[in-house]
Amino acid sequence: MSCPVSVFVSVFHSLRLYDPNKTKSETLRTHEKGVGANNKILHLLNQWVKTQTIIHSPKPLNLHKEHSISTPTEKERITKNSTRSKMFLRAMARPLMARLKTTTGIVGLDVVPNAREVLINLYSKTLNEIKKVPEDEGYRKAVESFTSHRLKVCQEEEDWEKIENRLGCGQVEELIEEAQDELKLIGYMIEWDPWGIPDDHEIEMVENDAPIPKHVPQHRPPRLPKEFQDTLDALMADPSKMEKIEELVAKTRKDGAAAGNSNEEPKKP
Repeated sequence: MSCPVSVFVSVFHSLRLYDPNKTKSETLRTHEKGVGANNKILHLLNQWVKTQTIIHSPKPLNLHKEHSISTPTEKERITKNSTRSKMFLRAMARPLMARLKTTTGIVGLDVVPNAREVLINLYSKTLNEIKKVPEDEGYRKAVESFTSHRLKVCQEEEDWEKIENRLGCGQVEELIEEAQDELKLIGYMIEWDPWGIPDDHEIEMVENDAPIPKHVPQHRPPRLPKEFQDTLDALMADPSKMEKIEELVAKTRKDGAAAGNSNEEPKKP
C-alpha cells in the first residue's frame, strides 16, 4: 500500500470551505464534514503506517509464532522503519488536530474552518479601500497601521491558535466580523467625506434650554471638599482678598524664576 497522498488531496478538495453567504445550518454541516474528513485521513494514515514495516523490511516477514527474527540487525531495521512511520503519522496528525475547532463559545458566532484565508482576504481589501482616503488623515493612518500588522501575523502563522495568541484581540471569528465592519465603515467615511470641510465653514450652535430627563446621566465633575469650597466661596465674596492672593502668587513665581536663573552656570565669554 503506497502513501495515500492523493486520497488526502481529494478529500480536502471535496470540502466546501467557509462562505459568508451560508446559513448557520449549512456552516454547521460543512464543519461536520471537515471533522469527518480529518477522521478519515487519520484512519488512512494509520493503515499506511502499519504496512510500512512490511514494505521497508529487507525480507518478507513470517508472522508465525514459531519463526522469530534471527539477527539483531534485521530487528533494528524493522524498529527504525516503524519509528519513522510513527513520526510521519504524528507530523501529519498534529496540524490536523491543532486546527480543529469545535465551537467559539459565543452564541451566534459560528466556527470558520478557513479563518486565516478569510482574514488575509479581508485585510488585503481593507488596505486597498483605505487608499481612497487622503494620506494625511489620522483615520487612514490608524487603519493602515493595525491592518498591516494583523495581515503580517496571518501571513506568518498558519495555525489559528498562534494567530489569536500573537494578536491578542479575540478569536479569529471575532476578527473576521471586525474586519467586515471596518470595510463597511470605510465605505461610509468615503461617502460622508468628513475631511472635506472648508476652512471658512461655520458650525451652527443649537441651544436647547429644555430640562434634562432624570434617566439621562449627567457627566459633571464631583464637588470639591467642603472646607476647600467654603474657603473658595469666602475669597470670591471679598475681591480685595483675591487681589492679595494673586499678588502673592505672582511674587512666588518671580522668586522661583530668579532662583532658577541664579543656579545656572555663568556662560563663558
